[in-house]
This record gives sequence, C-alpha cells and structure tokens, in this order.
Amino acid sequence: MDSKPTFGEQFLEEVRKLTGANPLDYATTQRVKGLEREEVVELLRKNAGATYADIQRLRTAEDPREMAQFLFDAQRRSAASGPATMFWIGLMQ
Repeated sequence: MDSKPTFGEQFLEEVRKLTGANPLDYATTQRVKGLEREEVVELLRKNAGATYADIQRLRTAEDPREMAQFLFDAQRRSAASGPATMFWIGLMQ
C-alpha cells in the first residue's frame, strides 16, 4: 500500500518543477521530506530569511504547491537585490 506523500515531499516536488533542479543539498532534502506544513513554515522562518509578511502568507498556504510557488515568486522578486539562490542556501544551514 502506498502512503500519501508528506507536505514536505510535495513541497520539494513542486520546487523541483519550478526551479528545474533541487536547490537543496541531500541532507536538507531528506529532512524537508519528513516535514508537515507547520514544520516547513517554521524551517523557512528560522533559516531561509523569509520576511514576516512572507511567513504570515505561508501560514495560510494549505497546499504545498501553493507554498512553493509563493516562495519561488518571492525569490524572483527579491533577485534584483541579491543573489537568487540565497533563500534556498539559508535552508541548508
């Protein structure tokens, strides 16, 4: 019997679709795969440099694809002010 993918697994799947790759290292990928929605939000809050407004918006995202899309869009918007990969690199710390 197949089990339903976790929120983290679905989130990472969408990130891969949006970015064309997995921007996280192996250890971080494995950690995120095991997380549920609130845990993903908390990880982003602590490690990814998400703004307060971003976190409040992410807390309302019930769908992992919606969360990944929001982060992807936020990263593109902030790319003009810094390297586009900094958001994801923060997760690997």
